[in-house]
Amino acid sequence: MPLKQLCGVFILAALWGASFLFMRVASPVLGPVFLIDARVIIAAAVLFVFSKVVKNDFSFRAHWKQYLFLGAVNSAIPFTLIATATLQLTASLAAILNSMVPLFTAIIASIWLKEKLSKQKLLGIILGLTGVVIIVGWNPISTDIKIIAFAGLSVTATFFYGIGNVYARKNCGNISSLNTTLGQFIGASILLLPAAILKFPGEWPSLKVIFALVGLAVFCTSLAFILYFYLIKSAGSTRAASTLFLVPVFGTLWGVLLLDEAINISALVGLAIILAGISLIYQVPIIEKVKSIFSFPERRNDFHREG
Repeated sequence: MPLKQLCGVFILAALWGASFLFMRVASPVLGPVFLIDARVIIAAAVLFVFSKVVKNDFSFRAHWKQYLFLGAVNSAIPFTLIATATLQLTASLAAILNSMVPLFTAIIASIWLKEKLSKQKLLGIILGLTGVVIIVGWNPISTDIKIIAFAGLSVTATFFYGIGNVYARKNCGNISSLNTTLGQFIGASILLLPAAILKFPGEWPSLKVIFALVGLAVFCTSLAFILYFYLIKSAGSTRAASTLFLVPVFGTLWGVLLLDEAINISALVGLAIILAGISLIYQVPIIEKVKSIFSFPERRNDFHREG
């Protein structure tokens, strides 16, 4: 993978990893519903401007049913569930639980689209999930019923992401990635607006909370998806999706640096296992992957990728 694309993958993972940090900061103050509606409204506005700048043709009315459904299962519901979970869970744990998305996506695709769930792919997913668990070490997690319940909300969010991913694959193949994302954010904004008005914060938030909201909406959502579109176009959708396995690494890192959450040396082992899992899932030989990271692109014609 060329250095430019590799940097894009790590920047995207860093942005998405930071989303758990920002939700952890802003959700207790603004409330999960208001926070997420503000997030998708701002993100939709930024992406709409970007769409106009690149002269993209977008019409919500043209695919409103798909946008509303995706807005519900791929944004409004999972975003709100995760924001609610961060009221009790650390940013690190929320990021780790979010890594279950590929597992649910593969299972749902095997049922809904009749896709074969190969042993290699299943092993790779399990390996990746094992890696992200190892990243935060083997410190015991409280078995308090409240913690378990909030962890369940985070896991449920990944189930809805899985539904959204498979639905988009089945029903949005004729819609561009930019329009699909912009449309679902508008759809989520509409669906969440009534509840957000009822849950309007009773007091003006601090500068820290405002920064967390802006960071979540602009950097972790709008700009992150713009970067994701670039990676899909330049590196292929399969390799762009592999970013998801690095998100827990950065989610944990931001938690350590900014929220004083604990981490230990097992993170290095966990990262190695994650990379091995990615190699199995996407059938990319790990040795070639490592070589591509440390090699300089000598031929410009090698820039093409599948997808």
